[in-house]
Amino acid sequence: QRAAKDSLASAIIFNNLGICQFSLGLYGQSEQAYRRALELEGANAETWNNLGGSLAAQGEITGAAQAYEHALQLQPRYPDACFNYALLLAERLSKPDSALVLIERGIELAPDSPRTPTMKAFAGGLRKR
Repeated sequence: QRAAKDSLASAIIFNNLGICQFSLGLYGQSEQAYRRALELEGANAETWNNLGGSLAAQGEITGAAQAYEHALQLQPRYPDACFNYALLLAERLSKPDSALVLIERGIELAPDSPRTPTMKAFAGGLRKR
């Protein structure tokens, strides 16, 4: 049990390290930290979502899409993963209809999220295309 607790604590530390590195624009390093966290605790939707953002920032669109999909498989009701994957679908993969479905799901799940007004506006722009 102690080893499992230590592993989970280490995964959290690596995820947090990745968040800090990402915020500094160190996308390659953040990717490495997220991957290490996932080696320790692979069933963490937040870390998969974060990895998707890091990969997208590096232009690794296929990997980013796979990471977001994995996050949503683990936690289908995860609004941030819905929003992030929707942005990738719309802006990098030219799939506005799929993006709209995810945006609507994210808004339904988190109507009071600080991101919801922006995502509503983004959805409105997609509908006009």
